[in-house]
Amino acid sequence: MSPSLSVILPVYNAESFVKEAIDSLLNQTFSDFELLVYDDGSTDKSRLLIDTYTDPRIIRKYSDINQGLIKVLNTGFNEAQGKYIVRMDADDICLPDRFQKQFDFMEAHPKVGICGTQLKLIHNNEAVNRPTDDIALRWWFFKGSPLAHPSVIIRTSVIREHQLRFDSNVYVAEDFDLWWKMAFHCQMANIDEALVRYRIHPGQESSAKSEKQIESHRQSLHQFMRTIGLDHQVFSIQFVQSLLTRELASNYQNISKTLLFFRTLIQHENACKFYGRETIISERSNQLQYLAKTIKKFEFEHLKLLKDFDFKASLRSAGIQPVTFIIKCLIGWKTR
Repeated sequence: MSPSLSVILPVYNAESFVKEAIDSLLNQTFSDFELLVYDDGSTDKSRLLIDTYTDPRIIRKYSDINQGLIKVLNTGFNEAQGKYIVRMDADDICLPDRFQKQFDFMEAHPKVGICGTQLKLIHNNEAVNRPTDDIALRWWFFKGSPLAHPSVIIRTSVIREHQLRFDSNVYVAEDFDLWWKMAFHCQMANIDEALVRYRIHPGQESSAKSEKQIESHRQSLHQFMRTIGLDHQVFSIQFVQSLLTRELASNYQNISKTLLFFRTLIQHENACKFYGRETIISERSNQLQYLAKTIKKFEFEHLKLLKDFDFKASLRSAGIQPVTFIIKCLIGWKTR
């Protein structure tokens, strides 16, 4: 009988941490899982420590050469027998009720294909939080990865039905890349509890490969933008991030580009079906209202915005009458 969960644990030269990681997995309150431990050519004592365990749930997979994380993870995806796949890194720690809470959540939310948790850093106990609902997580792709990789549980059927795997071409940003591709086929979520203790240290891949990670992430983000109809040469990453974090100056050029940004998303939504038309319209209304309220220097050029129905609607929603807006623009023009 297949287990409910398949836990994928890649190990590479992790002798300082791997025992603590495995112990946290074997001590879970939820016990119906297989633990796939992949030692990827370690040259330290990692394999010796793994061999000290006799728990029958552990399935050891040893390689004499270092194949790389992405190949190991994809092998795990192919070999997992569970209804759900759980990710874990050899230098992190799970809280005892992590599996139970994530399993219960996935069972109660069949449209969710991937679910993470919040993190707490081991070295300073600092919380690392992300949004919890699907819509907010979709907008988060412009800011970074919306799901913490070592915290996720994945519905196995989603990745197999749609033939989704980690892409070696976006090495070290492979998680970000897979999450947005999965999001076209399922909902996402984060449980609003820190169920994983996350370790930061110089030897981990994301630290050692930071420059490559930045470039890989940028390439994947550009592909994501193209897929939803956005040209990154028209809408720079910096512009979109500033817009969504409300750090964009409310001048005519930025407001005009904001209108074009949301209009472009709406035009392509029927084909790509990523956000949902109503979600885009709601976000557009919120952002335009904020921009309208935060205009610090009214200029004559702002009057051109009144030709746009959506902008005029946002003015009224923000409690600003078009006549008042016109007067402010004219006063600003005369006093410049």
